Amino acid sequence: MDLQSKALEALVADLADARTEYRNRQRLQSVSLSAPTGSGKTVMATALVERILDGDADHAPAPQSSLLWLTDQPELNEQTRQKMLAGSTTLGPSRLTTIESSFDERVLPAGVVSFLNIQKLSSTAGLLTASEERRYLFWETFNNTVSERGADFYLVLDEAHRGMRDTRAERKIIVQRLVLGDGTVSPVPLVLGLSATLERFQQVIGSTSRTMRAVTVPVDDVRASGLLKEKIILWHPKERQPSSTTLLRAAVQDWLDYDQRWRTYSAENEGSDVLPVLVIQVEDGSGNRTSNTGLAEVLTAVEEVTGGLDPAAYCHAFDTGRSPGRRTEGRSLPGPLGDQRGPRCPGRPVQKQPQHRVGLPPRRGDVVLPLGHRPHPHRAVGRPHGPYPPRSSH
Repeated sequence: MDLQSKALEALVADLADARTEYRNRQRLQSVSLSAPTGSGKTVMATALVERILDGDADHAPAPQSSLLWLTDQPELNEQTRQKMLAGSTTLGPSRLTTIESSFDERVLPAGVVSFLNIQKLSSTAGLLTASEERRYLFWETFNNTVSERGADFYLVLDEAHRGMRDTRAERKIIVQRLVLGDGTVSPVPLVLGLSATLERFQQVIGSTSRTMRAVTVPVDDVRASGLLKEKIILWHPKERQPSSTTLLRAAVQDWLDYDQRWRTYSAENEGSDVLPVLVIQVEDGSGNRTSNTGLAEVLTAVEEVTGGLDPAAYCHAFDTGRSPGRRTEGRSLPGPLGDQRGPRCPGRPVQKQPQHRVGLPPRRGDVVLPLGHRPHPHRAVGRPHGPYPPRSSH
């Protein structure tokens, strides 16, 4: 996208100016990217990291750089890391690492983005707890990296507004300690803040002697690009829709289509009938419940789409793993079948039971239906989406 490319070039230029000013004047620097949610901040940040570490035709690579990526949520770190791995051709797992409590190095690794969440910097966390096994507390590692890397050390504050306004005192102090420094922690030379709302971050930075450089992606540009919509029109029918079973109903219809294709193929090629099995995996039960899935709703959906099946077509695998003294045969099937009792699915010989067409195994039950292969030439057992018979040539 043009807006992402423009923002990236502006960030690269600002970072270059910030590094030069720090080296020449030893003045602390901050660069920020403010972009609306949905504009692709992670895409832009990924391209920026690639540009820093690997360079391009106009910029020399800086493999000696260290990037510390900080958020207040480990889930956000992992989400960002996975997006970077998926979106980059040069940033592999060895260059996108997570700092765990066992981390114990003199400096942060060069050529690497080190992801860290604030919780690991609390006063009781392992990174800051002295022990006979630990050589360096994290603050020592941090100070050593500031001293040795200088302008090649970047502190990236993802969702930067959070740490600056966090009402939890310790977390707020941690972030501001990294940015402002104190008697024991050296201020990082270059801070890069990423957020949709940077006002609080900019207020804190503005109260310091740091040089501020800001890149803003206007929301109107994002709307014009199509990444954000000015209006979203929702339509819903007046009649009641079976939303909770929509995917199930679609699967049942696929199964019927699959069954018809096999019948047509077998008839055209004078072969034996192939009878597909529909496997509907349901939740385990709890207490006296057979299953935590609404079985009546499930069976009603199957019956309505199929037009009604013989009750003998259903089999189940309930009570698997429970007390062997409880009966599993003849458990009542609810819903449209009333009190009709369904047999328990047999094990491997299920392909030899042509009357069984719909199997209901619980999530942790036995694999009562051998999926994904055809153990018998006249019995295809699998999910409704495959294997399909060959298509007719006419």
